[in-house]
Amino acid sequence: MTTGKSGVHQVIQVLTGRSGSGKTKRIYDLLARRERSFESAEGGLWLVVPEQFTLQAERELVGFYNLEGLLNVQVLSFRKLVDKVLEATEASQQHYLDELGRHMLLKRILLESADRLEAYKTAHRKTGFISMMGDFLAELKRSGIGPDRLRGAGDNLPKLTAAKINDIALIYERFETLKSGTLMDEEDRYDLAASRLHTLPGMKGATLCIDGFSGFTGQEFKLIESLAQICDVINVALTLDPGHLNQTGIFMATAETYRRLQSIAEDTHCGFSAETASTPEAPGNALAHIERALFEYPQAIYEGTAEGVALLTFDSTWEEAEYVALEIGRLVAEKGYRYQDIAVVSNAPEIYDDLLARVFDQYKIPSFHDKRRDIVGNPLARLILAMLEAYQKDFPAPALFRAVKTDLTTIRREAWEKLEIFAIENGIRGKRWKQPVEDETIEPLREVLAGVIDQFASAFKASDTAAGYSKALFHWLTTAGIRERYEALIQEIRLQNGFEAAFETIQGWNMISDLLDQIVSVSPETSLKLSDYRAILEAGFAAYETGMLPQDFNTVLIGKIEHSRSHPIKALFLVGAADGILPSNRDGSGLLTDDEKLSLRAAKLELKSVSDYLSMNEAFSIYLAMAKPTSDLYISCAFADGMGRSMRPSYLIDQLQTLIPELKLRHVRLDETPPASRASNYDAVIAPITRQLRAWL
Repeated sequence: MTTGKSGVHQVIQVLTGRSGSGKTKRIYDLLARRERSFESAEGGLWLVVPEQFTLQAERELVGFYNLEGLLNVQVLSFRKLVDKVLEATEASQQHYLDELGRHMLLKRILLESADRLEAYKTAHRKTGFISMMGDFLAELKRSGIGPDRLRGAGDNLPKLTAAKINDIALIYERFETLKSGTLMDEEDRYDLAASRLHTLPGMKGATLCIDGFSGFTGQEFKLIESLAQICDVINVALTLDPGHLNQTGIFMATAETYRRLQSIAEDTHCGFSAETASTPEAPGNALAHIERALFEYPQAIYEGTAEGVALLTFDSTWEEAEYVALEIGRLVAEKGYRYQDIAVVSNAPEIYDDLLARVFDQYKIPSFHDKRRDIVGNPLARLILAMLEAYQKDFPAPALFRAVKTDLTTIRREAWEKLEIFAIENGIRGKRWKQPVEDETIEPLREVLAGVIDQFASAFKASDTAAGYSKALFHWLTTAGIRERYEALIQEIRLQNGFEAAFETIQGWNMISDLLDQIVSVSPETSLKLSDYRAILEAGFAAYETGMLPQDFNTVLIGKIEHSRSHPIKALFLVGAADGILPSNRDGSGLLTDDEKLSLRAAKLELKSVSDYLSMNEAFSIYLAMAKPTSDLYISCAFADGMGRSMRPSYLIDQLQTLIPELKLRHVRLDETPPASRASNYDAVIAPITRQLRAWL
């Protein structure tokens, strides 16, 4: 790998190698060497990594090489690179339509166009449909397929497929019309940035390294194509066995990326070179053999011991999670591991995330959950949706008290239950909230709630557009004391549940403010029914996700298996290795089935087929996860989940036993574990005693 100098013919250099072959270290060595040398060159030093790993990459560069800081190397994601390019241009003044805005605009289009749709007339009411539609339109745009070309491809197709294609074309056309001129979505921003990269200081003649990706989107490839024409050297690290370049299998996505980079080099008249980071021919232990032989055919058998690998089954997911906590305690106490040396991943966060959080909290194990959460459950979002529904339906008790129960109104928590019972029993709604009642304990509460109703109704009285509703809503939030009570709630959550829960709540106010701004952008003065406005708002809440960085880096990482490309770790627990979960049963059909996409391909519209790609990508994630630990790998499955539904081990467990005959599947009963394994934690000692007492009683 070379660093390049301005004036030398541009070149794309690809560094391939299997997981653990040292590709990232080679990239970091190059950058650290240049950082120390303070070489003066026209171009700068850039490292592009996935968005969630920018902070980690900076820490590793500084920490591994004892650097005082990064003066010459800029670490960023593709999205941040786009932001930097557009920052000083007039494009930054345009309204940016992010995923949230796209969802809301699509919801508006679907509501307005329902009478003209055939296949998707009512589909927008289904959970996840708007997200699928948004992703599909983005895929069409990345593929350079416009509405007219798509509509033309629908001719001579089966009736249902043609109806779907025509509906999508109609929605696509309306989407592009509404955002033209004033709104710019993610694809537009990337296209514009690609055309203006040459204006970014430090980019001409630069050395740019790209690490941590298995593939790139169409927009990212456009950026790379533009970068190839102005940077001296682009170094790209890909997890790819060169022997699999022309084969299907787990390296299919990275092999496709490799070939696309070759094509870009040809199209831009750049040089192209490839180098392989080698790994030992013969695996030295069971872990290394799994990395080399998993998903490879014919299967190679490892004759050594299974040291470092454990296959486990449990009666329930709770026992599975509790075992993980006990074993983490043992690794820390006996092997001297730090919590940051350990990760727990699964392919079923809906089953394991909350469960692991409860167990780890009980066992006092610091952890960080690498996930993003929507804000539908945020108390402020719940308050807004409930008040809008109540206003729309003349303030019936059920909707009204959903708002009251958020604790963001002026009614005290201990008082609302009595008022709710009274209101339901007497059927109070609408104008009756203004009528006094004889009950002296209820009357003061009724007066307070009537004031809340009157203030909200007054704010919305003269509104009939999306902009009017949004301004009225924000006015009510800021004048009715909602913000002050929301800040008090944040402090209460922080004291009771810690900073992570409070941080998610903190983000809620800014996100909802941004959401209201985007509604004004996508539907400025459009006349809108209040029910449709609420539906658009709800779609926005569902699309918005919160996330956070770990407050303490010495924590156990908990995440999904496809997000497991974390820092180097010593021990990995892969929980939920059950049939239908690992690998999953998802078919990835989306708006169109595979057969329907093949029909489009026959009409000269190339869209990725889907089921094979998804399954190969999932296999690649499983491979990366199992190759990650350097010392200990635990793969486990429970026979029943928290609801009592039966589960059975994944075929991967049989496959691992075939690869390593000495690897035995072991069933673990926590009640039979030796007391010494629990001695390091009081709660660990108490838990089995409590279970036994419950069984006796």
